[in-house]
Amino acid sequence: MFGKAPNPHNQAPDRSGAELHKEGRPVTRDPLQLSVRLLVLPVVLALVFFFVGSPADAEAPIQTVEYVVEAGDTLWAIASDAGDGIDPRAALIEIQELNGIEGGLIHPGQVLLIPRG
Repeated sequence: MFGKAPNPHNQAPDRSGAELHKEGRPVTRDPLQLSVRLLVLPVVLALVFFFVGSPADAEAPIQTVEYVVEAGDTLWAIASDAGDGIDPRAALIEIQELNGIEGGLIHPGQVLLIPRG
């Protein structure tokens, strides 16, 4: 058997438990490299979700009409007249948010954006 290269398949199995490459040399793992990869992955995922967003973030634009407040008007009455089956409580909150109103104080002549169906 002189002159023949040893057959790697005839070698005794490695009992050390170390992972080997195809060539039979041990695979070495750098703990620092693994730590960096584990830290970079969540950062990359967070950036992707931040810049891409999700479909739930994309809301359809709210259709509005302008309403000029008259003497004696209240936000509740305006919200109740918003119509189209809109709950007056939800309409009231939306009117406040659309117009930057805190509380319920409105003035005659004030122009409000009112949500429509």
